[in-house]
Amino acid sequence: AQRRNDFEVLLFGEPVSGRNCDFPATELGILSPEQLGDLYRAADVGVAFSSTNYSLIPLEMMACDLPVVELDCESTRAVFPEGAVIHAAATVNGVADALELILDDEEKRRATVMAGRAFVSSVSWNRSARLIENAIIDRLVENGSIKYQEKDLLAPAIIKARKASIIIPTYNGGRLFQRVLMEVANQKCDFHYDVLVIDSSSDDGTAEFVKRFGGRTRLVSIPTSEFQHGRTRNRAIGLTDGEIVAVITQDACPKNSEWLQRMVDGFSLGPEIACVIGRHEAYPEHNKLLAQDMLNMFDRLRYYGPVFSFENGLPSFIRPGSQDWRMLLHFYSDNNSALRRSVWEKIPYPNVEWGEDQVWCWEILKVGLAKAYINDAIVYHSHQFDRIATEKVGFSEGFMFAHHFGYDFSAETISKEQIESRRGDVRLRATRIGASTEEAEAYCELVALMERGRRHGTQASLASLG
Repeated sequence: AQRRNDFEVLLFGEPVSGRNCDFPATELGILSPEQLGDLYRAADVGVAFSSTNYSLIPLEMMACDLPVVELDCESTRAVFPEGAVIHAAATVNGVADALELILDDEEKRRATVMAGRAFVSSVSWNRSARLIENAIIDRLVENGSIKYQEKDLLAPAIIKARKASIIIPTYNGGRLFQRVLMEVANQKCDFHYDVLVIDSSSDDGTAEFVKRFGGRTRLVSIPTSEFQHGRTRNRAIGLTDGEIVAVITQDACPKNSEWLQRMVDGFSLGPEIACVIGRHEAYPEHNKLLAQDMLNMFDRLRYYGPVFSFENGLPSFIRPGSQDWRMLLHFYSDNNSALRRSVWEKIPYPNVEWGEDQVWCWEILKVGLAKAYINDAIVYHSHQFDRIATEKVGFSEGFMFAHHFGYDFSAETISKEQIESRRGDVRLRATRIGASTEEAEAYCELVALMERGRRHGTQASLASLG
């Protein structure tokens, strides 16, 4: 302003209280992207100084053919190629000299515009992300990790005539399993499928029922001592040939005859889909409060889905890397799931005692694949365990989550006052949904037992690690 007065400065962004300029200036406030674009294209020179990490604003200006003046410092020299900006010494006179140069030298301004345009046309978020990704992958390979190619994971080794297979591990499945098998074997699909029941030496007639059932269903029996959640499912999948393998349990009953078709259709959401899960609903005769919890849980998946992957992410209000963020991504239940055989052949289930489904899902997400949630592929699945069985399930969950994911439930203790407050909240919920007082009390006891089991499971896992 002391050298000349043939210019006006247009300021944008959040206004600064008490700012007095001794040169012609107009405060434009916070502008939309469209308004910023119009401003950049109408201006003669752009200024956005950052003496630490370089600002992205100069890139926006260059994309609109606006020549840019930047501070001459290490960070800007490292980022901007020669000629893409006019570098100004970090002094009052240095900035004034650079502004006068770009305002008065038409040829210099034109050359700066062209160099800036060439620079921004060579950069993108995707390209930057790929560079970081490749650097991480290279480092992992150096440390002994195996690099999987997407085409190897997703392309089947040979073309098979059967589209889908269903596997069901059983042990003393009783009458409920008989109902499950009848529903599973009578699905309406536009493709061929078969059913494999792998039974751990039941003594209640389960194996005999499968043998009599016949049709598309066959039986494989193993000693009870050989059962393990991951290993047994791997064995069953290996004994089938469907391109897609649906995995359910002996107490998970498809709600209708379209269940399998909808699960298989889920893979049409994209070639990156390695697995699919569907909704669970509580059996109508089970606790209404438990049913409401399940409804809320799967409604979250419906809201955030249908495709879950590291690339897709989750809404910004769920902090990336948090326990909630991770649990939403790796939640995967073999009570109602399906997977691509071509992926399983490269990454089989882990040989773990509990939680093979969620541990496996986390592994396939880490190699860049995705899971899909199909809201209308529904099974009935819920339990009414006794006190000992409920706490045992909680223990297994706590141990698994601590051992494989590092979650710590050992400190989940609540005071008597909090217990009473929770009990009051549960009674209010029960009234709203038409549940009885007995159901509310049973639900409170169930939650307390599960929490205690999880605490003990976490403590056992931590103790096993020393």
